[in-house]
Amino acid sequence: MQNSDMHQRKAVEEVFRRIGRNIANFQALERALKSLLPTLSVEGAGSKIQPNKKLHEKALRKQSLGSLADTLHETIFQKPTEQSLEGPLDQDEGPRFLFGFYREASPDYVRAFKRRWNSLVRERNNLVHRQLSEYDLTQDAECERFCIYLEQQHGRINMMAEDLKSLDSHRVMLSKSFAEFLMSKDADKFFETDEDDA
Repeated sequence: MQNSDMHQRKAVEEVFRRIGRNIANFQALERALKSLLPTLSVEGAGSKIQPNKKLHEKALRKQSLGSLADTLHETIFQKPTEQSLEGPLDQDEGPRFLFGFYREASPDYVRAFKRRWNSLVRERNNLVHRQLSEYDLTQDAECERFCIYLEQQHGRINMMAEDLKSLDSHRVMLSKSFAEFLMSKDADKFFETDEDDA
């Protein structure tokens, strides 16, 4: 095999290695979203919170990255409301809870967040369905150009993954802090009513 042929084969192999890495990282983003989303808003009677979470997880299983990103956007920037707790109470259920985690942000930040996710979803779809046909992999310059693009895309995927990790670590910190509060004497005082003093 001539050196030029070997060089060309290595260039194409590098393109496919980077494509495979990016597709695997897109799948990791999907898994991270499917894990995070059911924990951002939890509601129901104490005995139903875990089953409700499992139902939410099941509903997300087959959703695409685009649908998951839309759900994240709709959930993370909206304050939890009491609307979902309205309606008749089942006396056997006991008290109902609504616990939600959201991010306060300016309208500009919210728009930029949505644009970044929408752009990344388009990139993922283009990579999976069309992009390979847009480059002539028999040409070294095209292989190099595609590799540069894939490396830049890898950086954008990692940036989103880090944002999700940060979001999840804040959610965990808040949840632990709330659980500690519920176990404290401060919680007893907080939930006391005038009737308790009588």
